[in-house]
Parts: sequence; structure tokens; C-alpha cells
Amino acid sequence: MGEPANPARAQPAIGDRATVIPMSATRVDQINVVVSDVEGAARFLIGLGVDLPPSPSGWEAHHRPIPTATSLHGGHDLVEPAFGIELDSTAFAQHWGGLAPSFNGVVLNLRVDERSEVDRLHQLALSLAGRSVDMPYDAFWGSRYAVVEGPGPLLIGLMSVPDQSHRGAPPRSGHVRLIRPRCAGGHSLDDQHGLGLNGSRSMP
Repeated sequence: MGEPANPARAQPAIGDRATVIPMSATRVDQINVVVSDVEGAARFLIGLGVDLPPSPSGWEAHHRPIPTATSLHGGHDLVEPAFGIELDSTAFAQHWGGLAPSFNGVVLNLRVDERSEVDRLHQLALSLAGRSVDMPYDAFWGSRYAVVEGPGPLLIGLMSVPDQSHRGAPPRSGHVRLIRPRCAGGHSLDDQHGLGLNGSRSMP
């Protein structure tokens, strides 16, 4: 999971006027595209002409940032990107989001300013007939984070602004492995919560 630089950007409204999203608003911040073959997907995008920045050393199989271009975003004037996009492996997504070993798809991340808002929105999602995929926890990149599933189905990540005092060491790329159910009838506790890196989600 990355950290887009600016949590609130000017967004063009319908017509010629522009509005600014308040800092306290829940806002779409990042999209994680989860695939089983990050390197293959990256090569495909590069072959189509996308200039991808390199992965952090050792993370080529699990994580690749994708640059976003200026866009109309529903308005009439080009603006800078309002969110980040990242390719993540299924194994890495299982670690940070508690996703199923078979999951390939998109996680739409919403950012809030306060850590307590992640817990509140998680409960609100459940009251709106959502399903908890990953309970709120303190993630290694310094955010409070949770994942819920809504109608669609639509997977939503709930993420607070990163706080340096809550940042932990990221997992070592060589230790990110896909965890599968141990039996056909169910998952182990680690499978349910995406564990497998020293048994800890918040401090792998």
C-alpha cells in the first residue's frame, strides 16, 4: 500500500466551477489492482506504452506503482490525478487486506483524517449490510486500515492519513506468501486474517 502525497485536491464540478473536497470528508484516495502475476501485468502495461516506475528492490513480484495522468474527472478542465493506483500481488493483498487467496480484482480505498473514523466507518458499513473482510488494525505504513465488502460486490479499504508514530517495518518481500485454507471445510485463523508474517498484521 502506497501513500499518495496529497489527501485533498481541487476537483472540477459539473460546469465551469471547481470545488475543493474538505479535509474532513471521506474521499476516494487510492485504487489497488490485485492480480496473481504482478510482473506479467507490468510487462503488459509497459508493452502498451505505459512508463511504469520501478518497484522497490525485491518487490517486483508483489508491488508496482502505476502513474496516473491528468484527467477531466467528469469536468471540463484537465487536473492533476486525484488518487493513486498500484498493482499488488494476491499474496501481498492477503497480508494487508485479509483478502481471499483466490481474489483478483480492485480495492477502492477511502481516506479519512482521523484514525477513529476508520473504526466508525467500519461499523457504519456493517449497518449498511456490508461485510467485514478485515477488521480495523494499525498497518505498517502508519495508517489505521480496514476492508469491507459492499453490494456489487465492491471491496472498500478504509484508511486514515498515515501517522509516523504508528509506522512499523514493512514485511520482507521474501516472506510474503499466499496462505491457503488447510482443509476444504474451512480456514485456519491465519487464513482468515491474512497472517503469516511472524503472526502479526500491524508489525510484520
